[in-house]
Amino acid sequence: MQSYQAADKRFQKGNKEFSKGNIDKAEKEFNESLKIMPQHADSCFMLAQIAYKKGDLELARSRIETAKENYYFIVKMKMNMEQVRILKMQEARDAGTYDERGTQGIDQRLSRPVTTVEEIPADYNYIHGNILFKLREFQQAHDLYVQAIETEPKHKDAYNNLINIYLMSKQYQKGLDYLKMADENDVKVNEKLKEALLKATGK
Repeated sequence: MQSYQAADKRFQKGNKEFSKGNIDKAEKEFNESLKIMPQHADSCFMLAQIAYKKGDLELARSRIETAKENYYFIVKMKMNMEQVRILKMQEARDAGTYDERGTQGIDQRLSRPVTTVEEIPADYNYIHGNILFKLREFQQAHDLYVQAIETEPKHKDAYNNLINIYLMSKQYQKGLDYLKMADENDVKVNEKLKEALLKATGK
């Protein structure tokens, strides 16, 4: 747990640099995070994006696969950390060292449903799909975009890329089906892509 906390600090620093467009600084922080804890899934995920941006597709593939392999390990660790925090809070409450607001916080946490292992995030599958698309592994990319949408029905970019694959492969009806699904979920698909699909179907 201590390794995770130390690694996550470097990850957070890297995330800030990435959001500012400082890719090299971000890459350094994410790599430092992995030196502390090689299983840090989110650092691998971000390094996959950086490798993709730099055109190193095989490294990007390796990074995203590692991120997905380690994701559930990290989720379970976070669950354990939360349980430890609650136990410590309970001990403090029982010892009378928590104020009233703190006690209410404990009660609120204890009343929440037990956290279950969550699905792989939609963005993990979306980025994985982008990497495989660039590698011309279109069927695998297609399947990952579908998974991203199943996890997050409002994932705009996954809809766009999936519909583009159907347009490229002339599977127009499937493209229309996902266009309809996007509309039902209030997702605005790229207008030029939408027009190209409708033109191809004669609509």
